[in-house]
Amino acid sequence: MKQFVFNLLRCKYLFDHYVIKREFIKDTDRWSLKRMKQSDGGSSYYVNTFDADGGADAATRRIRMLLAAFHVSAPTAVYKYWLNAALYWLFNLRFIKVETIQAADYLRYLESVGRAFVFDRFLAGGKPADYFEIIYTNEGQCQAKREKDCDWTRLSFGRIEDNLVLTIWITCFGLPTKTAARIRTAKSATSSSPLAAR
Repeated sequence: MKQFVFNLLRCKYLFDHYVIKREFIKDTDRWSLKRMKQSDGGSSYYVNTFDADGGADAATRRIRMLLAAFHVSAPTAVYKYWLNAALYWLFNLRFIKVETIQAADYLRYLESVGRAFVFDRFLAGGKPADYFEIIYTNEGQCQAKREKDCDWTRLSFGRIEDNLVLTIWITCFGLPTKTAARIRTAKSATSSSPLAAR
């Protein structure tokens, strides 16, 4: 029982530090990725999670953008597979201190999950992988290694099953029309392919 309560508290800590929240400042709202910090005087304030000096860097911005893309693509509170994947990865890191989580590692994992959701599930040429398989069995690693493993006709108007495909595609790979045209003319998977890890 004690371990269960500790794990719940750890998940809450990870959620508070590494999952985006809405921030309301001066009558505007935006997504933020911040953690609470306590000053020497005992008062608390928020700082950017990955930035010691409070400034935003490219990795933090991309993490925020990817988490927001996941969130707005699945806004219901019922099915947040992206949140499950993020917390599973964060919780199972074998670090002694949670503060050692690096922005670049987290970003690589989130991009990998995005690729797996798009290519192993929504654009799968064969049987689509379910979320459990993507998150727990494959640990967020995209299994589609060649462009021929995907059904590109599912990017056609009227065939896109889930807006996550378009949102993640644009977030990770740029505008879909340019990328899709490049893919159709490609003879083999290269580093410019959306299947290649960045």
